[in-house]
Amino acid sequence: MALTIAIDLGTTNLKVGLVNEQGDILSVVSRPLHTYSSEPGAAEHNPGELTSLLSDMCGQLLKDVDKDQIGYIVSSTYQFGMMMLDEKRKPVTHITLLTDIRSQEVFSEFMTAFADIDIYRKTGCPLIVQYALPRLFYFSRLKPSLFRQAKYFSDSKSFLFEWLTGESVSDMSTAGSTQLLNMNDFQWDEQLLSRLNLSPDQFPRVEEGPTYMAPLKKHLCSAWGLKEDVRVLL
Repeated sequence: MALTIAIDLGTTNLKVGLVNEQGDILSVVSRPLHTYSSEPGAAEHNPGELTSLLSDMCGQLLKDVDKDQIGYIVSSTYQFGMMMLDEKRKPVTHITLLTDIRSQEVFSEFMTAFADIDIYRKTGCPLIVQYALPRLFYFSRLKPSLFRQAKYFSDSKSFLFEWLTGESVSDMSTAGSTQLLNMNDFQWDEQLLSRLNLSPDQFPRVEEGPTYMAPLKKHLCSAWGLKEDVRVLL
């Protein structure tokens, strides 16, 4: 009987559970998460801290389990997360949370800069400060040096999926909560990105969450004692 490792990355807690084919939860490991605030209005998670904690929690979860039964890993993550990465895909920022409100500082300027674009009609996202689009505008205006270091951009789902598989992929739901995904063609919106001198190839590939999967990285299979045919579902 195949078992699944279920990961729930929330804003205040990280949970890892073991689930059978009937959907029964067999065991759960939960840990609180620290929110970092490096400046007024900031609310972020440290990505390195998240992956280190997750690795330890999975090891604990699987301690007394027949690891050959593990067939899949699935995850759910919070929306409104945004992280900037350098050309080697190393983080240059932490991951923003819903409660990060730094973009309020430039929101009036943002509204003016994008006044000629019907953002809601394009993306289905109302004009509020928590989306990735105004956050990227904030960094481009008030932290230009840091913004120039960024070559790639990730959300909470693609960050976790890339750590598990090596593939930078996000699902429709998470990508749709960035205010950057065009809801008419389900692609990153080139017009919106061009205002920030960005392009779609700097963002994760977007796939259907329920159907897309990729193999777990070999070093994680080895670290957790799992078979190499374990698949990670988006």
